[in-house]
Amino acid sequence: MAPQIEAGYPLAYLNDIVGCHSCARLKIITILTLIPLVLVVVFSRLFKPRMHPKEPQLVPSRIPFFGHNLSLLRNGPAAWLGFHMVQRLPIITLPTVVANGKMYMVTSPKLITSVFANPDLQFLPILTELIAPLAPLSARQKRDLQSGIFLKWVTAVPRMLSGEVGRGILHRTQHSFREQLESLISTGLEVNDIGLWIRNTMSRAILKGFLGDVSWASDQAFIQTVWDLEWNLDHFQCSPMPSVTASMSYKAREHAIDRIGAWLAAADQDPEAIDPATGTRRGSLSTMALELLAIVDDYPHWTPRDRGTLLLFVTHVALSNVVQTFFWTFTHIYADPELVAAVRSEAQAALELSITAGAHQDDKSLAALVQGKCPLLGACFQETQRLVTSTPIIRHVAADTIVTEGKGAQEYLLRRGAFLFVPRTVVHNDPEHWGSNAAEYRPQRFLMQRQQQWHDDDGEAGKSIGADAAELKAPKRGSFIPFGGGKEICPGRYISTSIILLTLAKLLTQVDIEPSEETPIRDPGPGQMQLTTIVWRIPAATGWRGTLRRRGAGTPEGHLVYL
Repeated sequence: MAPQIEAGYPLAYLNDIVGCHSCARLKIITILTLIPLVLVVVFSRLFKPRMHPKEPQLVPSRIPFFGHNLSLLRNGPAAWLGFHMVQRLPIITLPTVVANGKMYMVTSPKLITSVFANPDLQFLPILTELIAPLAPLSARQKRDLQSGIFLKWVTAVPRMLSGEVGRGILHRTQHSFREQLESLISTGLEVNDIGLWIRNTMSRAILKGFLGDVSWASDQAFIQTVWDLEWNLDHFQCSPMPSVTASMSYKAREHAIDRIGAWLAAADQDPEAIDPATGTRRGSLSTMALELLAIVDDYPHWTPRDRGTLLLFVTHVALSNVVQTFFWTFTHIYADPELVAAVRSEAQAALELSITAGAHQDDKSLAALVQGKCPLLGACFQETQRLVTSTPIIRHVAADTIVTEGKGAQEYLLRRGAFLFVPRTVVHNDPEHWGSNAAEYRPQRFLMQRQQQWHDDDGEAGKSIGADAAELKAPKRGSFIPFGGGKEICPGRYISTSIILLTLAKLLTQVDIEPSEETPIRDPGPGQMQLTTIVWRIPAATGWRGTLRRRGAGTPEGHLVYL
């Protein structure tokens, strides 16, 4: 007799098949429950990366196959700390759904040094993927980037930043900063958010420095648009529909590209012409921006809007690195009144010396003098970099290669096609490298090698090196890598350091920043970091209300002679 099928009750059919046994339904439920588990086991075995005996130890995820990827998407840079705590090894292999099914994570300073020296571990092949969130380009244009544009860019940028072009960037940045400070009057400027004032002031100065005297770069609406884009940049890398999951950032990206593209496409290229979008003079691009755009001249199918995506990429790199690092260095210093006084005293002495030496007329000479005569300021900057630089250093394994911690040490095989990551959130915060207080902001650790200490306004010794010597560890090679390393080290490291230190020295000596008692300047912490977070993001609002005024305004000492 054929099994009877009851409408709306499909389990009855299965019951008949198994003999209408009293426990048939339980058996079926058990089978249906086991099927996903069996599939997980089968998939984990099928997709488990093949390992060579000399490869770094494999650290599987709790969720087979894609668990590590989910952790990175959910926790961002903090996920690397979790991986490291599972196996505190110099280098490990993590199964992943990208590349050839595996990625390597390196945390040993000696191995990091070996990685930087290895020519088979390359950054250039992955540049196209990094620009993808900012550049909605066609497959053909991505091939253009890979086949020639980026290679010419990485050759041209270091040359420009270290020569006269770099000098011009520094000069325009300082000129813009001076103009903005000159608006401060002796009675003071009341601001609702000191943190956002710092962000916006530096954004205008940096954009003018790197891109030139262009109308959109100094427009507050454009600057806000770019920061809106930065807020959810990871969705462009990870989400299948960023226009839905991050609509504000998606609209911001399109608006920014449209603004730059329209400016490039304008029929009237006269710098004195009026930009209809802002009602101000059109302005002109910097030498650096012009040279970078000229590289695309060999690709006539690139429209002005397409070229605008490249300038947006430059904008992103400049703001996300320089402005955010400046903001956090400012925050760490101004959160400690004693530290403010000490750094201000040091900077004042350096700037006064610059007049005697005649260096105050030249921004490059003045920046060099500040770096040489302000060790505490430099230490504050480096300690900030240590804490807030969160993006990992990435390399593509171009060929099977070996890395080792030194002569006679264990050799590790890296297989072609995989990605290698050096997570700075681990390396820069590991107590093994930095001591038990690695999570704390202690600029003294960068003064230890010179056995220096800083003083307050009365000449009394401040937090001396001796007081913390037992707790602090001085940085060693490979443990402090804010700019990366090797032949692909950040080409903007010198210009960005000069801009940040010189601008901070001027801000400290020329402006009094007086937060209200109800809203003191405090370190708000990193907030929720994303997979694409380069440096801790500047909060959307800090709430630091207060007054800004020229120091000594109305007196000869208050004149901005150093600016």
